[in-house]
Amino acid sequence: MKPVRIDVHYSTQHMGQIQVYRRCQNSFQRRGIDLRFQPDRFPDLKSDADVLILQADFAGPNPENLSQRIIIEERADSSMPQARWLLGKDNVSMCFKVSVAQRKWLNLPVKRVHCWLLDSLLDWPERTILTEDQIAKVRPGFHFGMYPRLARRVDRARKLGRVNDWRGRPIDVIFIGNTQYSNATICRHRLAFCDTLQKINGIRILCIPRHIVSSSKYFEISRNAKIVVSPWGYGELSYRDFEALLDHCVLVKPRTDFVEVLGEPLCMDSYTPCQPDASDLEDCISRILGPSDEAAFERRQRSCNQILEWWDEERIVDWWCRETEITAC
Repeated sequence: MKPVRIDVHYSTQHMGQIQVYRRCQNSFQRRGIDLRFQPDRFPDLKSDADVLILQADFAGPNPENLSQRIIIEERADSSMPQARWLLGKDNVSMCFKVSVAQRKWLNLPVKRVHCWLLDSLLDWPERTILTEDQIAKVRPGFHFGMYPRLARRVDRARKLGRVNDWRGRPIDVIFIGNTQYSNATICRHRLAFCDTLQKINGIRILCIPRHIVSSSKYFEISRNAKIVVSPWGYGELSYRDFEALLDHCVLVKPRTDFVEVLGEPLCMDSYTPCQPDASDLEDCISRILGPSDEAAFERRQRSCNQILEWWDEERIVDWWCRETEITAC
């Protein structure tokens, strides 16, 4: 069996989904796929690779001159494809993203759908219009729930199994996250959630905006929380969403059903949607903290299990081979 040689070109400063390829390298090898990592390097016209996986920044000025089939791994958090110029290249077969906006949104003249929903008066630059064939190349790929950063939470969730002590957790609600972005719309959005939380009385809320909490400290805090509030950031999804689900917290975030995610871990059953302006946030929290709901407990258990099922290198690589139609000859 002749192995398939795939060169992976990426930035060591912004590895993004490449971390998942690295984690699964041995599983790819068992299927006759040889991943050859090329950090901080552009493709070589003389390369003997059969396929190229490229972060968009490493496509080079003339990717159409490369003889190989190209798969783009776009590291931008936003569900809108940013490297639109690459989708028109004949040798670019697909573009994977953490999440992808629904087809009806993809030709909106905006950079971020969720920012447009928050502020439709924003002055956006003109966007390249994608054809149906180009839109078909954009697909949900490895999401945050598969990143090595979540390994400790996955291990803890597997060890604990079913969680029955949710009512006894000492913290009712947490929001720990950045509120200072270069994008003013995102800043206003996240600050609105913080302002609302800080005005709620009678429950135990830990709200830490503009404050850095180490990952190890947050690892201990989140397992003691009932509810995690996760507003939008640069993208519609964040690590916080998946951390919350793995910790059996109730995830509260703006309704995000306009994006598609591999395996749909953020289906409408897995989190409690709220208004993007946080106007109903207090009501959402009150309902969650109300009388016990066995069905809600089971939904949290299913959401956690769904992420755990994807934390399997064989399943990830099998999916990838089917999606790309790449197998050893």
